[in-house]
Amino acid sequence: MDKRKIIFLDSIAYRNKAVSNHPQFKHIRFAPEGYAFVYADKLEEEKLRIASKLVWGGELTEEDEKNYEKIEARRKVIEEEKDKLIGWCKEHDIPEEIYIRYLRVVDLGRRSDQIPLGKELMFLPSYLFSLQQSPFVIEIESIWTLFYPYILQSDCKDAVVNSGRIFQLISYLLKRRECTCILTHMKLTENCLKKNFDKDIADKVRYVSLGVPKANVLCNTYQKPYGEKIRLLFTCSWHQFGFENRGGLELLTAFDSLCRKYGNLELTMKCSLPQNLHASFHGILDRHKDKIHVITGKLPDQEMDVLMQNTDIFVLPAMDMHIISILNTMAMGIPLVVGDALGVEEYVEDNVNGVIVRGRKGKSSWLDEDGIERYDYDVGGAGDAEFAENLAARLEELISDNEFRYRITRNAYNDANEKYSVERMNRELKKVFDDCYQAIV
Repeated sequence: MDKRKIIFLDSIAYRNKAVSNHPQFKHIRFAPEGYAFVYADKLEEEKLRIASKLVWGGELTEEDEKNYEKIEARRKVIEEEKDKLIGWCKEHDIPEEIYIRYLRVVDLGRRSDQIPLGKELMFLPSYLFSLQQSPFVIEIESIWTLFYPYILQSDCKDAVVNSGRIFQLISYLLKRRECTCILTHMKLTENCLKKNFDKDIADKVRYVSLGVPKANVLCNTYQKPYGEKIRLLFTCSWHQFGFENRGGLELLTAFDSLCRKYGNLELTMKCSLPQNLHASFHGILDRHKDKIHVITGKLPDQEMDVLMQNTDIFVLPAMDMHIISILNTMAMGIPLVVGDALGVEEYVEDNVNGVIVRGRKGKSSWLDEDGIERYDYDVGGAGDAEFAENLAARLEELISDNEFRYRITRNAYNDANEKYSVERMNRELKKVFDDCYQAIV
């Protein structure tokens, strides 16, 4: 039986990074039963070659002719959808600067190289770049993903969401027949969307908890007797930035405090340090230069596996949620320490499969009266001294108690391979895709 294709439509995020590079989208390697993820048929090189031949009077081959027809058909679709969008915006008094900004970010030229012309279901990662006539599922990290490029999560503290012209445009794009499903891996995002959008959109929202494959290597930290070297690991996001947002300042403060009591600690930080790092934190780095190791730049997967395998505690005291980092750590059997940011407790149960440090919720992240996620990353600019103290206390529990560390490790590993396995996730995704294809027919 032939598998149904799910066309993964790559897109360009800000800073010109392909969204598909994000670790969250590695699950496209493991399609649900009866489905196959495939990349969009790109014709960028063919487009340039054909254009050059047309300009210089070259003769097109039979393959060139077929590609040219496909390119022209795609261009026509994009132009039709562009005119339709502009017409709707004018009819509903959407200011020109709003829809022109959207059209620029969608990158119509590049988009026309990718869109399919048939009825295969497309999979859009994160961003609502939906100028095509083919049905699609959009997978989002939070409600703020839908509002790119107008509102970024880093600027969402006081942003107006559920009213105004931008909201009107976003609603129009989500209500289109082509949008078959809005997929989220966070319950709080599902609740937020259903509360703030009308029924036509709310009925398209589906929740599937994220899953990860079995780890290539495992960590055996629980086998260490008390007193042996304990290695802590901290990493920044996939693009290597976000040191403050991930809790790097508070971790340095906590590590400095713990080193006064424990001489067997090491800390590896795989990240880019901020250029404006305060002198007090440089002082900590200098004071413990034999114990703190900073790795800049990305590591190949195999080298990252080795680093994780030799880690005793993974520390992620971030101001927001990082599902993949959490689940990968659990799958490798590494004790996990996280901040109590929004959504963390959907995946981490304190003192059961991880350790949660209190002090983020209500300061750097909170839900407003409409159930909308709010973030204030500015509160971490100089480090949160109270949170750093809480972090040191929770780390000490793991450092000093082997049995506690083992129990956390065992439960985390079991959860990652049962509750949050890629097989379990794909069973749920299959139901989503089946429903979407039924709607298409």
